[in-house]
Amino acid sequence: MTTEQRVFSALSLKRATSFAALTFGFLMCCVPIPAVSVGDDDTCDPGDSVIAESGDTVWCLHEGDSTGHQLAREICLAKIQVGADQAAIRQLGFDSDVEQQAELEKEGKQQYQAFVRQVAGTLFDQTLDAVGVLADSAKSLNPWNVNQSVKALESKWYGGSGLTKALRRIAHVKGKPEIAAAYHDFAELAKTFREGYQTGQAMQEDPESSQLLLLVGVLKTLQGNYELGLVITGVEFAESLEYLSYLGARVDDLTDISDAKLARVSKLSLRLKGHVHDLNESRRKWRQETKIPVDPRCSS
Repeated sequence: MTTEQRVFSALSLKRATSFAALTFGFLMCCVPIPAVSVGDDDTCDPGDSVIAESGDTVWCLHEGDSTGHQLAREICLAKIQVGADQAAIRQLGFDSDVEQQAELEKEGKQQYQAFVRQVAGTLFDQTLDAVGVLADSAKSLNPWNVNQSVKALESKWYGGSGLTKALRRIAHVKGKPEIAAAYHDFAELAKTFREGYQTGQAMQEDPESSQLLLLVGVLKTLQGNYELGLVITGVEFAESLEYLSYLGARVDDLTDISDAKLARVSKLSLRLKGHVHDLNESRRKWRQETKIPVDPRCSS
């Protein structure tokens, strides 16, 4: 080999070595470092730390994987928020288990619709009787509450004009006996409408029982609980009932509590639903990024 050939070979080797070093450096710097599955102890490679575990298996994540560690923190934060919501709901007398929610949802929409129909029907019966007692009492019905209930019914009602006319009549008459009589006329029409949900006649037109819930909200307003009336007639209340049904709530749980707790549990269940969504989304990103099939460790 000539001197020129030896120089050329040395330069080629040097270039090849430099290229390999640059390639390795690029891979280490710019390609995400995957999670490493370890055996049955907590020993990770230098620069790694235990991030998750399941049974005898632990997963280590490289300290330089800022994305993985950030996703782990997001999951832990979401778990804290979900736990706080569940604790608040339990204080109101409900036992909720979000881990079972996905399985319960698979049972289908019919289960939820039946649950809402039962809750709405029971609340309707209870409140209709309570307002009847109030109408017959010396206190009678407050004119402001009557006017607000008329507005609520007229804004969303599509079940015919009979009920709206009967409710308007309560607002127009004077004198406690006349108000009581007008209310009982309205109550009889409302009972007839409610029977459609017991016989199945109304289920095809209103499978979500939204009109029955509207009547419950109207009755709560007549009773003097304007705030709860607004809650029940809103779309969010039906959504909260759906979520509570998936969490295993019973009809008696919702119909035996006070009005104040009923309004509060509705808001809390919707907040819980949002936090569970955030948790599931963080889990999806975590597993996609790290390829670790379990949640990360969270400090207690």
